[in-house]
Amino acid sequence: MGRLQTAVLYVLAALLLPGCGIKEERPERSRYQTAFLGSMDTVVRFTAYCTDSAEFDRACELVKEELEQADKRYNLYRPDSELAHINAGAGEGPVPVDREVAAAIETCRAWQEKSPAVNIAMGSVLALWHTARQTGEPPAQAAIDEAMGHISIQAVDVAWTGDGAWVELADPDMSLDMGGVAKGLAAQSIADKLAQSGISVFLLDCGTSTLVCAGVPPGKEGWSVAVRNPDAELNLSGVADPPETLGQIIVKDRCIGTSGDYQKYFEKNGIFYSHILDSQTGRPASYVRAVTVLAPDAGTADFYSTALFAQPYEQARELAENTPGIDALWVFHDGSTASTPGFVLEGGPE
Repeated sequence: MGRLQTAVLYVLAALLLPGCGIKEERPERSRYQTAFLGSMDTVVRFTAYCTDSAEFDRACELVKEELEQADKRYNLYRPDSELAHINAGAGEGPVPVDREVAAAIETCRAWQEKSPAVNIAMGSVLALWHTARQTGEPPAQAAIDEAMGHISIQAVDVAWTGDGAWVELADPDMSLDMGGVAKGLAAQSIADKLAQSGISVFLLDCGTSTLVCAGVPPGKEGWSVAVRNPDAELNLSGVADPPETLGQIIVKDRCIGTSGDYQKYFEKNGIFYSHILDSQTGRPASYVRAVTVLAPDAGTADFYSTALFAQPYEQARELAENTPGIDALWVFHDGSTASTPGFVLEGGPE
């Protein structure tokens, strides 16, 4: 073997050794952040680590476009939305829909089998309470009872075609309402597309109730997220100068969903009525003040935060402990808290 051949072999061997050879240069990433009012009436706070401002701008446009798509799919108060078309066609046969919407309905049905505390077929009941928040007058019990007769998820049928799907509501007095999960489904769709575009470290905050915490910021253990104190918005415990937060959690590659009685409510004769209903009674749930959930994806986080809020604590605790990937924190009426072992609250009131 000649000297030239021997030299070439030595070079090749060196390149194959671990830690040797030419290393691929990775572009530096800087922190960018913004806030804006997006579709679905959502205040978005978005932080991401990007190679430059142009990449961040493209990411922001992606967030805005996906929220607009979600609004077109799930906003039942928007006449041209997919959900509005489904509800308008109740009792009249199958309605053609976007495959994403059909898949979302089937996902919600699967979640509901695990916990009936959230029922997307309760649109007729939720509509009564939506009107009540506008007028300040709770609906009559007779109206609630009538609407509760049209909430069977079994009356919802989904069928798939070659390039689309159909949804049929067999009950003409039924309507779907996906408000409890729509923001989470939208946030997860955004997160998936951001990851596909090469952005892997970001915090997407959709209205403080739905967060995606992707990756780990440089030099940190994870994203630090404050847990809101319900009394900071609606002081029902009567504590003087209630703190803004209960503490913070460190999160990486997980999503956060929060449901609370302080988010949307109205008051009549000293009684506060929240927007989250008990699926057994058709009336606002009042078991706890708030629930914050950690989950693998944003849709699951939204669903389970609502489900754990809308049922008695003992049942909710059992559900959380028996659902893989779920951790939760409950805030009770007296301000005390309880959590599953995987939900670690650090610090104290600010």
